[in-house]
Parts: sequence; structure tokens; C-alpha cells
Amino acid sequence: MGRFRSSRLSMPLIGTFTRRSAQMPLLDLDKITTDLSKTWSGFLRDWDRSLRAGNYPETTRYNYLLAAAQLGRYLGEYSPDPEADEAAKDPTAVSRAHIEAFQAWMIETRSASTALNKHKALQQFFKWLMLDEGEIDRSPMERVRQPKMPQKLIPFPPSPALFPRLPGQGRRAAQGDRVLVLGRGGGRAGRLGRPGRASRR
Repeated sequence: MGRFRSSRLSMPLIGTFTRRSAQMPLLDLDKITTDLSKTWSGFLRDWDRSLRAGNYPETTRYNYLLAAAQLGRYLGEYSPDPEADEAAKDPTAVSRAHIEAFQAWMIETRSASTALNKHKALQQFFKWLMLDEGEIDRSPMERVRQPKMPQKLIPFPPSPALFPRLPGQGRRAAQGDRVLVLGRGGGRAGRLGRPGRASRR
């Protein structure tokens, strides 16, 4: 009985979910390169091979390849530039203007954060084209600025530690008058507190 139990425990634990995950990879190159030219598809497949050789995670490879494929489709389907046809056929013909138009389109149709992710991925793609493949002399990303992220102000309740009570100031006054405005001579010129407080005095 003991031998039977130990042999069962030594068997690899491979469940249905594990087998299904192995059969359904996240990265599908055929799907990613759909509607792209043979030149674009060829470069993306070569890039994926290089990324796999560098042991990049599948999620990183997917995001990189998707960004480049989206740029290629944009140039062929959505770009208002009549000279974008050549770049839609060959990524080595992509210019800075093409990248900036694609980035602006991403901001308008998606978000600034999505455009930033595409920007970083395209930096890697054209760096690979330039340094590893020698297909271009300069990257079109060279002077393209990253999209700025909108700043969000997060409101928070005033803390007593930030507005300590002054000597001789009552509890009621301390709650209403949070900020003191000083005049040129150092004297108190006014208070910022509850609306209409100064008018009632």
C-alpha cells in the first residue's frame, strides 16, 4: 500500500487546464500579421525569432509585435498621408511624420497611456531594424516625443497636522481658518476659511 501511494505522488500533476493552456498560446503570429504586406510580416517574424532568442516573455513579445503590426495597418488603412503607401509595404520606409501621426491617432482613438506603450514598443522595433539588421541608418523614433500623461488631482481631507492650531486660537476658529495670508510687513492681512466668514465679522 505504501509503495502504491508513493508511486502515485511521484506522477506529474498535469490537469486539463494545464493541457489547454499549452495548446492556446497568447502570441499568434498569423493573426497578428493579418492584412500586412509580405515585407512587414517577414520582418515581424524575424523580430519575434530574435526576441525568443533573447528569452523575452511571451507577453512582452506580444505587445511589441502588436504595436508594430498596428503601425503597419494604420499606414495602409487610416493614414491621411498619400505618401504612406510605401511605408505600408515596407517598415524601412517609415518616417518620423508617420510615427507622430500614428501616435496622435492612438491618443484620439485609445488613450495617452496606450499611445505611450506603443511608443516604447516601436522604439525597440526600429532599434532592432537599425542595430541588429542594418536595414535603416537612423530610427524614425529618434526625435519623436513620448506622449504626456494627464495629471489627475486627488482630493484629500485637510489634516490637523498640516494646519496646527495657533496659540490663543479657539477650536472653532482653528477649524474655520486654515490658512493665514501675511502682508508685506509680516502682519496678518486676511484669512482663507469658510465662505462668507469675513463678511459676517
